[in-house]
Amino acid sequence: MSDSSNDSAAIRNFVIAGSLLTIGTLILLSIALFMGTFDTSTRDARAQFEREQLEARLERVGAVRVDEGAAEVSLEAEDDADAAAAAMEDSDEVDDADVAADEDDDDVQRAGADVYASVCMACHAAGVMNALKLDDEDGWADLKDERGGLDELVSNAINGIGGMPARGGDSSLSDDEVRAAVVYMLEEAGLEVDD
Repeated sequence: MSDSSNDSAAIRNFVIAGSLLTIGTLILLSIALFMGTFDTSTRDARAQFEREQLEARLERVGAVRVDEGAAEVSLEAEDDADAAAAAMEDSDEVDDADVAADEDDDDVQRAGADVYASVCMACHAAGVMNALKLDDEDGWADLKDERGGLDELVSNAINGIGGMPARGGDSSLSDDEVRAAVVYMLEEAGLEVDD
């Protein structure tokens, strides 16, 4: 009978130990899941990036330009053919200064800091998908050496590499804007860049 009571005590101790281990594991798992809900930086950065991309896609394609010197247009038929011809000539005249201003508007290039803030920061501020953080001087120096210098880093940023999409996911960026953003990030990390 002594063997039987020893066996039942051993089984009871085994069941109690297993129950305590299971309960302890569940408690630790609950704590880990609860603590994981507090780190929202990656989720917030991604949501901000997606919101900015959506806003960029929803921007108006064209805008109405109001010229104070433009001839007034009427939808009613004009009785005077000479007045209609004069109005047409006035509307066809274009000031050379306006043409030069329009050409300058097309060539506007965003600064590296602006490109970083609108595109790159979504991943490089929080280190999303192992992206180098902006202030990681050693990481940027190693990456620059590993890739063979600034030109290769810029090429990777333009064409995409690993988890980073081409042009950081913003296809409207010019090559010069991408280069400016890469130079900005290297300089912010504390590296000297010969551009």
